[in-house]
This record gives sequence, structure tokens and C-alpha cells, in this order.
Amino acid sequence: MSKREYEKIFSENPRSINFPRYSDSYFRTSTLLIKAIADGELHASVEGIAATYLIRHYLELTLKELILAGRFIKVDGSNASWEEIEQVVKVHYLKELWKTFCEDARTKIERKFWNALDIEYVENLLLEFDAVDKRSVAFRYEDQAGHIA
Repeated sequence: MSKREYEKIFSENPRSINFPRYSDSYFRTSTLLIKAIADGELHASVEGIAATYLIRHYLELTLKELILAGRFIKVDGSNASWEEIEQVVKVHYLKELWKTFCEDARTKIERKFWNALDIEYVENLLLEFDAVDKRSVAFRYEDQAGHIA
């Protein structure tokens, strides 16, 4: 039996590959899994765990992207420079990220437009995920949330 020669999977700099935003990758992959689960091709009790983690991570990354993008806009509507922008805190707490996003966005988005958005729905979704998986570990490691995910 001959052995195969190992070929590297990653380039020297994985970020040099023209990837879409990571959040898009997590979202698109989770929707493929969810569709396959809904169609009976995969199992909610197996692939559903991975799909749930991917959705939760998508939500976290998207919130961080929105916070950062919002920081490029000053309250007066002018653009901020990189030097003026406060970096997004490296946390996994959806509730905390949502609060940060809302506090910043409300000062920059017209009230009429803000009120037309389905903010309550988004907030409820984020708070539900946060309650079940505060630290982004419940769907990655068994028994991290006090039960098997």
C-alpha cells in the first residue's frame, strides 16, 4: 500500500484568498443545512446543532459589522476616519452587542425610519440566542450551557 503525500490545505496567508465576509459564509452555510433538514435530507438532532451554531455566529459577526460600520458615521452625518473609530469590543454576548448597536444607531437614524424597522423581532431573536448561549459555546461544546446542546 502506498502512502499519499500530504498537500497543504491553506495558503501561506488564508486571508489572501478572496473570501466573502465571514458572516456571509456562516449565513449561507446555515441556510443550506436548514433547507436540507427541512427537506428531510439531514437530521435536526445532528446537523441542526451545527446549523444553530452557524446562525448564532452569523448574528454575532453581523452585529459587530453593523457597529463598526455605524462608527464611520458621526452624529452630524459626516464620515469618521479610521483613527477616530473605536474598535468593536471582542465579546460574544449578543445582548451587549445589540445594546451597543442600538445606542449608536438611534442617534444616527431618523426616528420615523427606526420605528418602521422590525426592531422588536430582531431584538427578541438576539435575546433568545443570548439567553440560551451567552458565550457562544452551547452549540460548539456539549454541556457548556448546563445541558447537552
